[in-house]
Amino acid sequence: MEHPDRRRYPGRARRLRAADHQRGEHRRPDHQSVPGSAQADRRRALGLERGAVPLQARDGRRGGHRPGVVRARGLGLRAPGERGRGRHRRLPGHLRLADRPEHAPRGSERGAARHGALEPRAHRRDPVVAVRASPGVGRGALPADRASGPGGRGARAGPLGRARARRPRVKITGVEAIPLAVPLRESTPPSPWAAATAKQILVRLTTDEGLTGWGECFAYGATLAVASVVEEALAPIVLGQDPTQVAELVDRMHRALMIWGRRGLAMMAVSGVELALWDLCGKTRGVPVYQLLGGRCASRPRVYASLLRYETPAHLRQAVSAALVLGYTAIKLHQIDVESVAAAREVAGDGIELMLDTNCPWTVEEAIRIGRALERFDLRWLEEPVWPPEDYPGLARVRAALRIPLASGENEATVVGIRAIIDAGAADIVQPSVTKVGGILEMKKIATLAAATGVTFVPHSYYYGPGLAATLHVVASTPGVPYLEFPPGELAASILAEPIRARGGAVTVPDRPGLGADPDPEVIARYPYRREAARPFYLT
Repeated sequence: MEHPDRRRYPGRARRLRAADHQRGEHRRPDHQSVPGSAQADRRRALGLERGAVPLQARDGRRGGHRPGVVRARGLGLRAPGERGRGRHRRLPGHLRLADRPEHAPRGSERGAARHGALEPRAHRRDPVVAVRASPGVGRGALPADRASGPGGRGARAGPLGRARARRPRVKITGVEAIPLAVPLRESTPPSPWAAATAKQILVRLTTDEGLTGWGECFAYGATLAVASVVEEALAPIVLGQDPTQVAELVDRMHRALMIWGRRGLAMMAVSGVELALWDLCGKTRGVPVYQLLGGRCASRPRVYASLLRYETPAHLRQAVSAALVLGYTAIKLHQIDVESVAAAREVAGDGIELMLDTNCPWTVEEAIRIGRALERFDLRWLEEPVWPPEDYPGLARVRAALRIPLASGENEATVVGIRAIIDAGAADIVQPSVTKVGGILEMKKIATLAAATGVTFVPHSYYYGPGLAATLHVVASTPGVPYLEFPPGELAASILAEPIRARGGAVTVPDRPGLGADPDPEVIARYPYRREAARPFYLT
């Protein structure tokens, strides 16, 4: 009789066999099993016993497959209800599903496991799923190129595979800052702010697919400095990268320039590059940027004419009259004297909204005193009346003392800076600038913050190029924005190949892929920035 431990402990077979011969007991060959045992039945089914007939010979099935075990489409597995094709190869192992508990070792497996001799057996397949292992991958594991998802073969992240590293479909191959100096129209009323030309910087990103993305930096009075930041500090960060990964690239740029501060030249440069990334992102997908921001809430946002500061009330009257002729129903002034505001109200009449941006000229006490004198003109808001602009406790005092709503935020950067204004109770209206604040992503964060805190969001946007178009896409994709700032067109030539024009106090949002604001190459060639012609756009 066969020793009961022989099957349970295969490692002891030689010693047990010697003991059998000493006792004179008959011994079957090792390749045979106890007749009638489950092991014998399995061996006979696979043709491993002498005289046994394999399953494929007994019932005509190829490869010994059991009924009801088929390959699951796309996974290289088998599922109930379908026969397999081709000759079945013996499996060196099997992989159990994650939600299927492993069985405890049975019979001889327990002893073999203790001796490290347990080998997976091909014929003990899971009745639901059997996975063919691949050489070099390891038993019970799937090679990466066999893992797949519901769509069929191919690498997918999940329990059966590991996602491959994705090569960028489009790569940035060039970064260029293009300073411009475009002259003002001769008919513009004289202004102490306006020099002979308006300075701005275009940012051009080129790709290996032939696409070009355009952005714009705020750079009045520091044109070459901002251009240097773009080309020396930011270009190495985005070159070779996928332009559609906007959030990741913007985070890298923010972190790289952290030691320069979170406002000013650094953030102006980041803003210009970020706008160009969004332009490329829309172009690679063939959709306008507002679609990438959640869709369009308004196709023709309302705009207000943002005038310059003029030398006399007579010049201001001329500018207000011109804005009314163009169909504007809201006008922002930049005067700092009561007489000029009175003249503007007289020309505009009571049906036109007037706003006043003073650009930080007064102390808190002066702002309260002059603000009270301005209350009779029914201003929609009083913007940045206090120096310095970041004196948010002082602005909060002015706001509490006046009946005119206060606006602020043009000179801030990032959502954190705007939150400081709101937390201080310093503004009824926040006015971030897309070319100063960090770009479109920061603008959308600020719009959400404003909506959550009951503050009105009205972007600053005194631009003529991609910066204006970017602001339009932000406003078009943001509910509840009453209007946005719009320059009434003092430049001698439009920077854009397809100019954005106001009609009846509103503008149409570009629906071309990207920002829809590619510059006119002739204007770029005609009006390059020259250091010898440089003068600050704003005079102090």
